[in-house]
Amino acid sequence: MQTHRDVHAENRSLHAEFSCLDASATQAGSVILYSCHDGANQQRTQPGDGTLRANGLCLTAPVALGNPVTVASRNNSASQRWTTPA
Repeated sequence: MQTHRDVHAENRSLHAEFSCLDASATQAGSVILYSCHDGANQQRTQPGDGTLRANGLCLTAPVALGNPVTVASRNNSASQRWTTPA
């Protein structure tokens, strides 16, 4: 049987169960799950170019499976384009 965790957007944050995606508030780096606190580093924007951003940095998928999702400066790569439900 396949299971999934409840991941949803709420108040411009991405929630996974009882945690939020939390990006570094000051620099590029890994994204972690952390208790939701509505800080700027947990707020995401979708500027319309396919990216999801936190603090102006783009959510970036890993090149290889098993590596962490990161935030980085926009580089126009496919790893920074995301599809989200309407």
